[in-house]
Amino acid sequence: LLTLIVLGEGFFKLVVTLSEKGIYKVAPDVLVNFVIGGLSMFVMCWIYFDFVGNAKPKDNKPATIAIWWLAHLVLMLCGVMVGVALAAEVKIGFWDPYPVKYAAIGCFGLAGYIAMLWVLRQNIEDRVASRFGRGDVRLFGILCAIGTYFAVPHVPSLVANLLWGTALFSQIVVPVSRAWMTFRND
Repeated sequence: LLTLIVLGEGFFKLVVTLSEKGIYKVAPDVLVNFVIGGLSMFVMCWIYFDFVGNAKPKDNKPATIAIWWLAHLVLMLCGVMVGVALAAEVKIGFWDPYPVKYAAIGCFGLAGYIAMLWVLRQNIEDRVASRFGRGDVRLFGILCAIGTYFAVPHVPSLVANLLWGTALFSQIVVPVSRAWMTFRND
């Protein structure tokens, strides 16, 4: 529940930033960025609840419990980082450069979020979704998020958003596609 609240706060930051700017003053590309930011927060909730949400630790060893709690704390911190970075979405257009400081917290926040999902996955009971959201998908997302940070100063925000979105949306598109192919053949 706390993760949902933290990610909801990220969406709230988007709304507040847009209202401060004045919705009647923004260009269509800023509104598209706003929608992309909202969808990003939704997907972050989705991947959390699909893969690790409401799962119990795999055993009662103190190390497992400690890792489970710490990973959740870092996951929520990373969710806040992404929410803060997404607030910049409503300040820029497609062809403007994305602010590097916001990119740093957004890209490394997303990489940390995905990494903590991976850590949590290793410390919870087996789930069907875990067969499809494997480590290769997580590693791709982490590397893509970090790579996006290094690309941001050299590309317009549209390209940076596409790269960052690839890192995030791969975390749900690939597992859902794998599950669809598997269950379709069964």
